[in-house]
Amino acid sequence: MMRLATLFSRSQASSPALGNNSYPTALSAALGEEQVYFPGLAEWYPALAKIARGGAGNTVKLKFQGTNDPADPLLIGAGNAQISLYAVAPGLSIRLEQATGVSVATSNASSGGQRLITLASDADRRPADTAASLHTFIATNLGADFVSAVGAGGGAGIMGATSIGALAVPELPRWLDIESTREDTGTTAAEHTVDAGLAGALQIAFQVRTGGWRAVRCLASGTAAPGVGDLALITMSLPG
Repeated sequence: MMRLATLFSRSQASSPALGNNSYPTALSAALGEEQVYFPGLAEWYPALAKIARGGAGNTVKLKFQGTNDPADPLLIGAGNAQISLYAVAPGLSIRLEQATGVSVATSNASSGGQRLITLASDADRRPADTAASLHTFIATNLGADFVSAVGAGGGAGIMGATSIGALAVPELPRWLDIESTREDTGTTAAEHTVDAGLAGALQIAFQVRTGGWRAVRCLASGTAAPGVGDLALITMSLPG
């Protein structure tokens, strides 16, 4: 049995949107994007790119990357009240405590490699932090230590009375560009620029050099500011 994995799926109108000559630093679970693990026993594995260009849009560039680092983040919460967390450096851990006072703001404190976050409470002493607000707090106050992302649903859910002991946070994987081959042109490269033509669309098969990598992902961007109708969707058919 096969399943279709969405490696990348962004447009000018999506959130997050297709970049302006800038690759994203992470995938978006909210858009269904995922990195794939051990995508095949073969040295090369197929992927399919659907690229559209609006009437006033720009070309798209894309690349595949691989890592041999453990690629799973620390997950906190569940559903639309979930965030994922990576550490920027090794040896960092995190602890969460739920405030019980009246209208307590989110705060943080540090001790060695451990970071304590106290989650906010509202005027009725109830939990007040959503996954999205916790993500924003981490990015603003602990961005030098952690990279966070909200899960599916956009992070609108209240985290609840979340208290967790110290948990080691996995270090951010190091992703390296890997070769892929366009089947329509035979071009093998680490990066490809695809021009669907004004108001046009293309569907291109790629062979991706997956051999020897623990996990593989794909990133794409506009070569300039994307216009209405610009889109990049890259998928891979996998066993299981």
